[in-house]
Amino acid sequence: MPELKHHFRFGKMNKDLDERLVPNGEYRDALNAQIASSEGNDVGTLQNVLGNKLAYPSLMSIAGSKCIGSCRDSASDKIYWFITGTSVDVIAEYDQYTKTVSPVLVDTSNILDLSSSNLITGVNIIEGLLFFTDNRSEPKVVDIKKFKEGSSNFTTHTTLTTAYSTATYSFTLDDVTVIKKSPIEAPTIAMSASLRGGIVESVCIAKSFVDSEGEALSPGAHPDSNSNFTFQHNMNLQVGDRLKFTILDESEESEVIATVIDILSFSPNSFKLNLDSISNGIVTGTQDWRVVLMEDKSLFEFKFPRFAYRYKYDDGQYSAIGPFSQVAFLPDEFDYNPKKGFNKGMVNTLKKLTISNFVTSHLPKDVVEIDILYKEDKSTNVYTVKSLKGSPENQDEEWTSNSMLIESEIIYKVLPSVQLLRPWDNVPKKAKAQEFSANRLIYANYTQQYDIKDVNNAEITPKFDVSIIQSDDSSYGVRTPGKSIKSMRTYQLGVVYKDYFGRETPVLTDTTGSIQLPKSQAVNWNVLQVKLLNNPPSWATHYKYFLKETSAEYYNLAMDRHYPAEDGNVWLAFPSAERNKVSDETFLILKKRHDSDAFVEDEARYKIIAIENEAPDFLTISRVSKGIATSDSNGNLFIDGGYPEKGTARIRIPRSLWKPHFGGTTGSSDDVDLSTASIHTLSDLMVRVKKGNNVTKYYDIANIIYEPVAGNLEFVNTTTDCPDDKYWQINIEKTFDESDVNWLGTVGGGDTIQSVSMSVEIAQKVRKLKPEFQGRFFAKIYRDSSLEQNILQFGNIDEMRIVAQNNFWQVGNDAGTSLGYNTGGGQSTRYHYWKKKDKGTGTNFGAGWHIPRFKKYEWTKDLGGEGDVQINRNLGDVSDNTIRNTQAYGIRQGETLIELAFHAFGDGVGNTSSAQDRVVWGEWIKFGNTVAPEHKDFVNALQTTGNYIKFSGDPDQTAYQIKGYRRGGAIMFKGRKSSGGPFNDYGRTGTFGSSRVIIFTIKLDKPIQWAPEDNVSNIKDGYHYNTPIQIGTTYVDEDDLDGFTTDNPGIWETEPKEVAELDIYYEASNAYPVSAHGNDQALDYHNCFSFANGVESNRIRDDYNATYIAKGVKASSTVAEQYNEEVKSNGLIFSGIFNSTASVNRLNQFIMAESITKDINPSYGSIQKLDTRDTNISVFCEDKVLRILTNKDALFNADGNANITSNKAVLGQAIPYVGEFGISKNPESFAKYGFRSYFADRARGAVLRLSQDGLELISTKGMGDYFGDKLAVTQIAIGAYNEDKSSYDLSLQSNTVRGSDDTVSYKEQVGGWPSRKSYIPENGITLNNIYYTFKNGEMYSHDNEIRNNFYGIQYNTSVKLVMNEMPDVVKGFKTLNYEGSKPYYKPNLTDDQYYNNVLQFGWFNTAVETDLQSGVANEFKGKEGKFFNYIHGTGTTLSNLDTKEFSVQGIGNLSSISGDVTPANITITLKENDD
Repeated sequence: MPELKHHFRFGKMNKDLDERLVPNGEYRDALNAQIASSEGNDVGTLQNVLGNKLAYPSLMSIAGSKCIGSCRDSASDKIYWFITGTSVDVIAEYDQYTKTVSPVLVDTSNILDLSSSNLITGVNIIEGLLFFTDNRSEPKVVDIKKFKEGSSNFTTHTTLTTAYSTATYSFTLDDVTVIKKSPIEAPTIAMSASLRGGIVESVCIAKSFVDSEGEALSPGAHPDSNSNFTFQHNMNLQVGDRLKFTILDESEESEVIATVIDILSFSPNSFKLNLDSISNGIVTGTQDWRVVLMEDKSLFEFKFPRFAYRYKYDDGQYSAIGPFSQVAFLPDEFDYNPKKGFNKGMVNTLKKLTISNFVTSHLPKDVVEIDILYKEDKSTNVYTVKSLKGSPENQDEEWTSNSMLIESEIIYKVLPSVQLLRPWDNVPKKAKAQEFSANRLIYANYTQQYDIKDVNNAEITPKFDVSIIQSDDSSYGVRTPGKSIKSMRTYQLGVVYKDYFGRETPVLTDTTGSIQLPKSQAVNWNVLQVKLLNNPPSWATHYKYFLKETSAEYYNLAMDRHYPAEDGNVWLAFPSAERNKVSDETFLILKKRHDSDAFVEDEARYKIIAIENEAPDFLTISRVSKGIATSDSNGNLFIDGGYPEKGTARIRIPRSLWKPHFGGTTGSSDDVDLSTASIHTLSDLMVRVKKGNNVTKYYDIANIIYEPVAGNLEFVNTTTDCPDDKYWQINIEKTFDESDVNWLGTVGGGDTIQSVSMSVEIAQKVRKLKPEFQGRFFAKIYRDSSLEQNILQFGNIDEMRIVAQNNFWQVGNDAGTSLGYNTGGGQSTRYHYWKKKDKGTGTNFGAGWHIPRFKKYEWTKDLGGEGDVQINRNLGDVSDNTIRNTQAYGIRQGETLIELAFHAFGDGVGNTSSAQDRVVWGEWIKFGNTVAPEHKDFVNALQTTGNYIKFSGDPDQTAYQIKGYRRGGAIMFKGRKSSGGPFNDYGRTGTFGSSRVIIFTIKLDKPIQWAPEDNVSNIKDGYHYNTPIQIGTTYVDEDDLDGFTTDNPGIWETEPKEVAELDIYYEASNAYPVSAHGNDQALDYHNCFSFANGVESNRIRDDYNATYIAKGVKASSTVAEQYNEEVKSNGLIFSGIFNSTASVNRLNQFIMAESITKDINPSYGSIQKLDTRDTNISVFCEDKVLRILTNKDALFNADGNANITSNKAVLGQAIPYVGEFGISKNPESFAKYGFRSYFADRARGAVLRLSQDGLELISTKGMGDYFGDKLAVTQIAIGAYNEDKSSYDLSLQSNTVRGSDDTVSYKEQVGGWPSRKSYIPENGITLNNIYYTFKNGEMYSHDNEIRNNFYGIQYNTSVKLVMNEMPDVVKGFKTLNYEGSKPYYKPNLTDDQYYNNVLQFGWFNTAVETDLQSGVANEFKGKEGKFFNYIHGTGTTLSNLDTKEFSVQGIGNLSSISGDVTPANITITLKENDD
């Protein structure tokens, strides 16, 4: 009988081909079956599979538990898996050697926040550190050994031991996160200028270091008759101490050094000294001495050091550096002497430095060391001063005392430079994928940053309240240095918010965070005070302030002397060492007065006009007076035609007044007896004129000529004859300047010309080279009143150079009298301002300058000013009678405010209202062009702060300095207001010019002592009386203008040059808790030292190019785009390098200053899985698989082939694999063995293998339709590799379709899918060739000899065969047999057979089906080495009646069935023992 025989040698299912095409050796389906592939004699046989069993003795019994991830540690033969339960999360450890399970971590407080919805697919074990991420919370790391020691069972929360004490505690989130906390506060620094406590500086009164002969004592002598010294203070001295004595008032440079040889017992404040040395030229007599204990050289003498600290954790990782302290710098008292060439006050006097408060309440419990760090402001290097150990067994004393004394500048080691660029670590908040490659921890598809929203989910814009307060340091005093904020700068404050682990936002700022410090703050010790007015972000735990100030460097310069410049400006001499600080583009700002500690409050800002490295020629010329001709007893000095008035260029003096002073021999008989030299024969002569306290500048003389006349001469402006008939005429090179000689008056102008104080001085220029010019450079600046007051030292204002003068009429305080502006009626006969248009000529004095004491303002407008006048007449239309009746100040005794006014009519022709009305106000107030241009100089002088005002009638000639002014416009009476209001008619303020008045309100430096209106008996009509008012600058003889040097020189500051606006902010505070949000915080930030005299210094010794105080250490910036939470689904980010936990472990360091990120093409979909393959990383995206080269890159040739090159970049080029497949969103489907990786692409219904030849579809190996259908309804696809069976298990699980869960295996040896499995695991893993899967959180090993028993449930093995030989031939099947192990027998004692009397497990047939009929063979009988049975057709009933089986249709007899149409489907099942 022919036999159709099928084998299983191909060993794989085929669900794709038509049944007629399935090859012999393949089968339609298999469950729990395997095809033997070993080298034994059972190759190709179909077998059932081993069952699994609990891998350890007993269940952990964690309620509601589920395994959500696992990993193996091949080095220790251990498996770790993650369990989430109803009330506990666990990390369990399985020891394969002992076959025991232990808790590594037990979490009863939901710290791990594990969830069955977030499978853990990124896990790595690195030297006992278990890293994992679940894309739900912080990436985590667990020190296996440490946590295991604190885990006693599977229900008790793990406890840990504090690294720096013996205390235990329940582990917290801080203990398991990859990110590590860093310090949030700077250490406290305590500084002292002495190593000795107590008083080390005092005063010794009335002591002498000379003998009775006045000779200096010799070294070794006891410099006192009683051999003891008593000081004003109880100095803390010891025997052997050396003391330095210097003159207390520094008037002499004497110095004495003495040693303490005994402390006398009768008084603790008396010491016996031995003289060590004494300076030459010691002063004689008793002196008061400054006494200072001489100690070792200062620490950090020429440095600005800062200190910070960082943590070292028990796994070898270091935190980011905490905030740096302010500079550890103790400046000395102000001492900026141009002879020394540097500011001694800016030398660090620090001798004792204590750093403390680094062991804070914020100290993490797993910190084992604290590194005390040091940085200089001029350097980017950060050094470790000392690593303080915290272990209880070996704890450093500094740790215990929380204090460390810095005793030397010796530094141990330098930190990597990048650490300074690591303000915090950008460890992702959560991440989907994780891998360890290139010795670094790599995350992908990660979340970073935050939304800046408050608890109400409202967007936050920071709002600031910024102010300047003064330091409460009680040591404040002039010349005493104090930490301060630099004046004349604009500061922009910003805020940075920190999360629990220290991640920071960029700087958030607003216009309300800006504050400008005026120059007036330079004299203070300034402190920035800030308060936030907005709500904090809901996620923030701390915040800190950052500050931006963009100015460039500045310098201080100490001037030596000052000299007059040939153009009327001033040359300043500076030590040559200061030369590089300035250029001809520099602006200088005067901060401190010369030879005084007075602060210069004025702007005092000067552009350098010229710079000379040697003394300018002009300065080498001095003036030597050759005589002064004075007026006679009647005040006469000049003759007609020779008066020095504006516009003229000659002086004529009669011979009788000339020759006693200037000689003048001409060869005539009347001059032969003159004994004086003939001055007119000299060259390089100059002349100046003086009258009273006023004096002109020098004018160069062109020539001097002698002129006889016919008849007698006449004196100027008088009818008095001059007895001479000859005169001398001085011709000058240029005409007299109006501004220089206006106080002299004009001939014929009604001015008083004669004066007994009138004189003319002639001087000669002489070239002199002075030693003081050596080692100096010279800068020319503009000469103004502020310079004269503060540098030129014109403190004596008895002599004043008049620059402007005007007569002022009186205007009374009663509008109803002739002294008012408008009285109504009788206007032609009464002298009223509104009517007179002739600007004060003759008796028509109505227009012009006057002293106002009027009332009844009808309208006022402020027109600007300068200085703090504390009055602003910007009232507009005045309706309030109280204001209207406010009397003008005028000039009143005892007041510091005066008011002067000007009234004019304009350019109208005739005395009509229409003519008076045609001047636009905006032009009229300019004092130029068309209106009152002759008063422009006076107005300019009046509006120059620092000038002086004098009243010619004042018998004491007191001068008052102008400190400020306001200028206002007014309409004085209602009848002259425009009906439409002010400014209506093209800018005119009133209908008639008669109503317009300009009022100058002047602030003076002291109260008025003599007021002109108080000292005139009768001013009823007023027009016969006027008050000359002079405005001038202080003056001294220009020969004396050669300034003096002083030990307390004027200090200048360079104005910083403009720089590009860099949006860089510097850390300006510690981190404050959000509970302090909204409170005022005084920032411990300073950028200079203020000496309380206007000088602000930030530079060592104020030397050029010397170290200066940096704006800060840690920088941040704003961002242009919106800052919010960001999911980098296509990004990768990596940590620092790792060597070992004992040496270099930087896996917590994610430094944004380095290039630590890489983005791939977003079209590939999000990254789901990373895997290290050799030295590269395979990246599994949703829609693409690619590889990224690590520590290398690829260069492509023209033919497309790649050449691999070395590269410093950790992540190199991303190279996609061929094939449009990805891993969808099922990274849990990934499994690997050797160079092969397996995964499912659910979106494309595919399963793939990644190998050295690239991507290959393995789902199409007979299973394409199956996976297409299955993956469409799959949510979870658990992949695992069974190394024992060399198969990839893929468990497809659906949350939507019940009963669709299935596990199927792929085997490389057969190139297909051998079988499905009955077990549905939560996870799977292989260790040492033993396959493990997880169910309900427990782990099972698949080495159970009870086959097909999974998780305690017995299953069968089945295989569905297809007999499809000659499918076109109709065949009949009689029997079914197989070769193999025993069959299944069900006990049956009722039939006539004996083989089935006893239950026997084995193979049996469940169905034989063709396309026409079905049947069954059921049990098999053994015979001739085979097991067989007859095929019994399924009985025909009405329910399964098939008319196709009838040979005759319709009515007829039933014939026999001779055969079946092939193919036939035969299912054979292995019934397993389920005991």
